[in-house]
Amino acid sequence: MVAKKNPIGEMVANLVNPSAQSTSDSLHLAEVNQVPLVDLVKMQKVTNKVVEAEGDIDLGMSKIDQAVSVVAEMLGTSPSFDWWEAIRIAYQSSYKVSKPKVDDAGLESAWGRITTKLFVNFELKKPASPRKGSVAVSESRQKKLDGVKRLTDDQIQKAIAGFKEVENFEEAKFYKKEMQRREELKNAPLIEKRKENQKLISRCIYKVTDDTLIAKIMALIPKTVITEVTQKVE
Repeated sequence: MVAKKNPIGEMVANLVNPSAQSTSDSLHLAEVNQVPLVDLVKMQKVTNKVVEAEGDIDLGMSKIDQAVSVVAEMLGTSPSFDWWEAIRIAYQSSYKVSKPKVDDAGLESAWGRITTKLFVNFELKKPASPRKGSVAVSESRQKKLDGVKRLTDDQIQKAIAGFKEVENFEEAKFYKKEMQRREELKNAPLIEKRKENQKLISRCIYKVTDDTLIAKIMALIPKTVITEVTQKVE
């Protein structure tokens, strides 16, 4: 009897095997050792749900949220860098099984969509790499970041202005990143709501048969948007 192939296991093996065909992944041994600890069957169910959601206009968002919840559960509340990378490898491997034609860029985009949701829904983000030679720098940077997080928006803005005034642009950039993080966190629910409304509008418009109403809707859409969409279609 011929043993049944495990496509998920084979894909992971290719990703973590140094002698395998070249891929975009450059993996460290600690990450590789943790990959077998991931529940690949559960992960495949997650990616199947995501791929199904990507083609489902009506229930896509809720299905993806369900899938992200499972990934968050697998990561835990405080994942290590190596465990995060192991989950990423397992997710991309399973996604490749579900969509065999996807290329490396598509795999990165697929994982990127999940990490965005992980941050928005659970405030989970990729931990810093604890590689040799970077631990001390990472700890020092984290202490500095923790200090910046305790500042008010006004204090950060004043610090940015001060550093720019003395042409210390590297420090100004550091503080500016914290402001950007706060803006992203604050605007994330609005962005998600906008995307949901856009999908709802796209579904509703097909139900409209009143030409006068359609003309009014078209008049509300900026001509630049219509031109851009038309050019893409062509």
